[in-house]
Amino acid sequence: MWVALPGLWWALGWRRGAQVLAGAVLLYSPHLWWSWTHEGLPWRFQAGRRFRGGAPVEWLLGQVAVLGPALAWAAVRAWRREVPSAEQTRWRRLVGPTVLGWAALACVTRVEANWAALAWAPLLVWILPQVPSPARLVAQSLAWTAPLALAWAAFAVWGPLGWGPPRDGPALAACLDGLPRGDRRVTARYQEASLLAQVASEPSALGALGHRPAVGHRRSEWDRHPGLPAPACDYWYLARRDRLASCPGPVSASAACGLDLAWCSCPASAARGG
Repeated sequence: MWVALPGLWWALGWRRGAQVLAGAVLLYSPHLWWSWTHEGLPWRFQAGRRFRGGAPVEWLLGQVAVLGPALAWAAVRAWRREVPSAEQTRWRRLVGPTVLGWAALACVTRVEANWAALAWAPLLVWILPQVPSPARLVAQSLAWTAPLALAWAAFAVWGPLGWGPPRDGPALAACLDGLPRGDRRVTARYQEASLLAQVASEPSALGALGHRPAVGHRRSEWDRHPGLPAPACDYWYLARRDRLASCPGPVSASAACGLDLAWCSCPASAARGG
């Protein structure tokens, strides 16, 4: 919402824009207070997204994936076209700063495609009256986005656990139960920690489940309240071996349950591999 505020201010004028800004700050103040009293965790979590060289291109392709090629091309053409009326100018001001703001942020960190969603509604209101056949354009976009959304939902349900963050807590727990009995497990990311915590009524149901933040991962709320402390050694670490901060003995790599697993052994124990 903060990225969209400059466009709202520009489109509505100084007085009404100031009212919108004041209302946004008032509505958002509980979260600002929570963040202030919790080490700025939400902001630090998002700021911890690692920049990749293709992040701006990834973000732009994400917009095309969400809107569809036909609608995305119509948006480009509308942006290049002269804007004669005051109404079209207002819609353009609502869209432009939001899109350009996210595009600029994509040049310094990694952003997700849906973060620009506040610009999509005014974009449609702006460009649909300018195209010869609005119904045809909307149909083309639906023909693109509907199968894409269904395919993504199907993959989220039936896709392998190793592709993307784990989504199925019971399946993950059942797979980890296949590890040698008595071995302790330590989670590295909040995704696995929260999924397994929801599945197990007691931590002993999955062995001694501890938590240790992974090196290079973003700090989450789970890291502030990790539950059981991580053991010193002789445990399975649900992350890559290079993400393990420290281990007194050898660290051997393994792979199971669609996750990277590393066995952290004590100095007197034999390292495990798989």
